[in-house]
Amino acid sequence: MTISCQKRKRKSGNVYRYVVTVRKKHFSATESLTFPDKASGRAWAKAVEEEMQEQSLNAEQDSLRYESAKSRSGDITLNQYLEAYCRKMESPPKKSRISYRDMQAIKFWQKCWLTEKRSKEITGDMLIDLLDERLEKVTPATNHLYVSVLRRALDFQKRVGLYFRRFITDDLMKELWKLKLAGKSKEDDTRPTEHQLYLLYKEFLEGYNNPRAKVPYHHLMLFSIYSAFREGEICNIRYSDLDVENGEVIIRDRKDPKKKYGNHQKVPLCPVCLEIIAMQPRIKGEDRIFPVIPAITKIPLLPRVGSLRDNFSYAV
Repeated sequence: MTISCQKRKRKSGNVYRYVVTVRKKHFSATESLTFPDKASGRAWAKAVEEEMQEQSLNAEQDSLRYESAKSRSGDITLNQYLEAYCRKMESPPKKSRISYRDMQAIKFWQKCWLTEKRSKEITGDMLIDLLDERLEKVTPATNHLYVSVLRRALDFQKRVGLYFRRFITDDLMKELWKLKLAGKSKEDDTRPTEHQLYLLYKEFLEGYNNPRAKVPYHHLMLFSIYSAFREGEICNIRYSDLDVENGEVIIRDRKDPKKKYGNHQKVPLCPVCLEIIAMQPRIKGEDRIFPVIPAITKIPLLPRVGSLRDNFSYAV
C-alpha cells in the first residue's frame, strides 16, 4: 500500500494530486484526487487507505470488486457535504453555530437541483443558471446572501472532514455582480403613518384576545417602537438584567460588526417600556421577559424614528 503526492502548477496556483494504492493477493485498488492544499489531500488519502484496508480484509478470491471510496470521501454530491456540515454545526457552542437565517439558506441549497451535482461536476456556469432562475422570485441581494452562506460552508470542510471543490471563487463572485445576479439590497426609507400603526396595533390586540393566543404581539410592537431594540434583543432581555429603579436593562451580545458575543451594553428604558414589562406574566423557571423565539414571532419592521415614538400615545 502506498500514498503518493504529485505537485502540479496551474494558473490559479499549486495543486496536489494524491494517489492511494493498495495491492494484495486477492485485492487491488487505486484512487486519485486533486486538492488545492496538502492538508485536505493528506486527510482524504488516509481515509481512503483505511477503507481500502478494511475492504481488502473481507475480499475473497472470487470477489475482486472495489467499492470506490470517492463516493464517501472525495467525489461526493453537494447534498452529502451539506448534510455532514449541518451535523457538524449541531455540536459547537451556541455562539459558534450558524444563524437561523443562514440555516434556511443551507436548506434551500439542499433542495435545489444543484445539490445532486458532484464535486468534480459542479461548475460556476451551473450556479449562474440557478441564480438566473431564482431572479423570478427573489432579488439579487437575496442571491448574494445565499451564495455567501454556501461559500462559507465550503470553507468549513477541514472541520467537516470531507473534501468538496471550492467552485465559488473570487472571479465567479465578480461575474455574478457583473451579470446583476448578485447585488446589494435596496435602501427603503418608507415609514408607516400614525394611523397605520394604530390599525396594526388594533389588529394585534384583537388577535391576543383570542383564547388560543400566547404571544403578546401588541406589546412587542409598542416595546420595539419605544425602545428601538432589535427583534432578537427584545426576545432575549432578562429580568435578572433589569434595573427598574434606574430604568435600565443590559442588552447581551449586542450587534456589532467586529465583536458581537460578549458585547453587553446597559441601555436606558423609557417609562412606557417599563410599564409594558410590568404587564408581562412571570413564567416559573423562565428569566426572559418575552419568552418567545425571534424567528417565530415575525415582529413587523417598525420605525426607529423619535418623532413617531413621541406622537404614538395609544394605551398599552
